[in-house]
Amino acid sequence: MPYVFGPILLGIPIDWVYYLGLGILAIGTGVIKPNISTLMGMTYDQKRPGQEQLRTDAFFMFYFAINVGSCFSYIIPPLVSRAYGYQGASAIPSVLMAAALAFFALGKKYYAVEVIRRRQPLPEEKAERWRVLTRIFGVFAMIILWWAVYDQNDVTWLLFIRDHVDLHVLGMEILPNQLHFLNPFLILILVPVITLLFKRIDPTGQQFPSTRKIMIGFLVMAVAVGIMSLAGFLATSTGTRVSMGWVVLAFFVLTVSEVLVSTVGLELAFAAAPSTMKSFVTACFLLTVFFGNLVNIPLTTQLYAPLGPGWFFALMAGLMVAIAVGIIPVGRRFNRSRETAVSQEQARLAAALAPATGLGGVPGEKRIADKDGKITGGKED
Repeated sequence: MPYVFGPILLGIPIDWVYYLGLGILAIGTGVIKPNISTLMGMTYDQKRPGQEQLRTDAFFMFYFAINVGSCFSYIIPPLVSRAYGYQGASAIPSVLMAAALAFFALGKKYYAVEVIRRRQPLPEEKAERWRVLTRIFGVFAMIILWWAVYDQNDVTWLLFIRDHVDLHVLGMEILPNQLHFLNPFLILILVPVITLLFKRIDPTGQQFPSTRKIMIGFLVMAVAVGIMSLAGFLATSTGTRVSMGWVVLAFFVLTVSEVLVSTVGLELAFAAAPSTMKSFVTACFLLTVFFGNLVNIPLTTQLYAPLGPGWFFALMAGLMVAIAVGIIPVGRRFNRSRETAVSQEQARLAAALAPATGLGGVPGEKRIADKDGKITGGKED
């Protein structure tokens, strides 16, 4: 509901009403963002148990859907605001959110059902929970630095485009920030392409675990800012504006990195979090954007102007290579702790299913431990 009414308030030209609208939208964001992806993950776990690759694909499609809306927001509201003012433009998201709320309510019977059982966790469970969280937050710390470099596209990239890029295309001059339409547009293309690529080269998901995809995303981001660095050196050395093609190529590579880091990180936050803390850990993942922007502020204000675009973007490329190397040991520790946590969770579930008389968990069915320790079932004769 906050998303339905908040945008309308933004179109009212009264200061306190405007800030009230921002506050309402912030409340809606805090409630929706960490919970909607958690609900989706839980639904796949309940309705399609054991199909982890299918759940991973769902998170990619979730990110795809977000950027369909982002593309729409770059095109339609500006046109409406030009014709009918900001009040007309701000009414569009309110109408769409009301429709989305109706569709969400219609699908309620298909969603996961969360059963809350309150019990005091055992000391070893608490210890394991903190070990898992420590490993997850180690990955998140690396992603914070990635966001600090990624979000340069809204700041220093924009300054570079404004000052050093030829913005004439087909006889028209475009605005510097209009090139940012490329990012959500390219996501619509790259999400299905990258999803199908990994399904082909790694159908089981064992060869490229989440942390390895994120590491690749870090290296790809280094390439993106490296392209901007070359464009910066070319512009400053020649004293002329460079072709827009440099920026288009950089946005393409940046978007590949976004799909590999942001999309995968969101699914990782759900999958690796302890069962009682999934929404909390997902919210913490979303906070990496906030902390990344805090790091971004001093980078932009203190270094861009003194270094110039060429050296500044080269520094950002070096930072990305460094964190790509740094996530290798962090990722290995995380994967080992995750495997341990999964094994312990499976053992607890098997113990919970087992009756006092043996391994069986369902009347009329034997529960047999195979040579690997996994529990299998078989009907009694």
